[in-house]
Amino acid sequence: MSELTTIVVGRCIVTAITSPIKPIAENLKKILLLLFSLLLLVGAVSGQHYIYVSEEGVRRFLRVDIGYTQWTHQQQDSAVRMARGIHLLNEVKIISGFWNTDWAVTVHDAFYLSLDMGLLANKQHITGSGAEAEKESKFSTSVNMGYLAMAGYREKKWAALAGIDFRWRSSRVGELTMPNLNGPLLNFSMPLVGRLEYGMSKSNPDFRVMLTGWSTLGASDTRPLYQSLRLEFPLSLEGRTWLCAMFTKQEALSEDVFYFTAPSPTVFNQWMIGIRIGNLP
Repeated sequence: MSELTTIVVGRCIVTAITSPIKPIAENLKKILLLLFSLLLLVGAVSGQHYIYVSEEGVRRFLRVDIGYTQWTHQQQDSAVRMARGIHLLNEVKIISGFWNTDWAVTVHDAFYLSLDMGLLANKQHITGSGAEAEKESKFSTSVNMGYLAMAGYREKKWAALAGIDFRWRSSRVGELTMPNLNGPLLNFSMPLVGRLEYGMSKSNPDFRVMLTGWSTLGASDTRPLYQSLRLEFPLSLEGRTWLCAMFTKQEALSEDVFYFTAPSPTVFNQWMIGIRIGNLP
């Protein structure tokens, strides 16, 4: 092969290799330029705007719970499975954070997220034997989230409020899960909610006992039965710290993902006792 032929063939190979790379390189330049512009814009905006959360804002808008809890799952014709652990809840007021609690007409609304974490109290299920034996996980959780809204009447001695709760929840005891794997990610329900308050001090209207109840009007496959009752007793004169006890019941389908049994109707029960910190809602 002559020198001229070699040059022509080499140039064709180089052209064939570099031709698809050129548009990629051009697009990459455009992408990098766009990202750089966005970074400059974000930097300029974040450099000029700051959000300050004051201590007073935290006191007015947040309520938190911490406590001990135990919850159970009982499938139809099966033994009770129990978990024990800690209860954590964060509640953020929206409209009621700006509301004057001295007004006769009162409201309480909040977004909330509750997380229970613990361990299976029963003996673990086991499959196989010897080196191939596999044990059920003991880790257990229960999650609640949603938005609650109530309105009513309040005076120094007593108060009554009623409303609705848009609630999503899931639960797991060992490897018995609710909802079941082929069901929704979280069970949804809209229980009606009501609260009664009784003032225990004439000089301090915030020092009062509160009883709150939840209940759905019925049950279906998409909206399971949900019932709950919570009692709050004041521990501080300024109305910031409360002793809180709560019982919850739900009926829905659950599934044992360790044995992969068919979904079965299940009763969920939970007890909780703890401390609640936050202003009167």
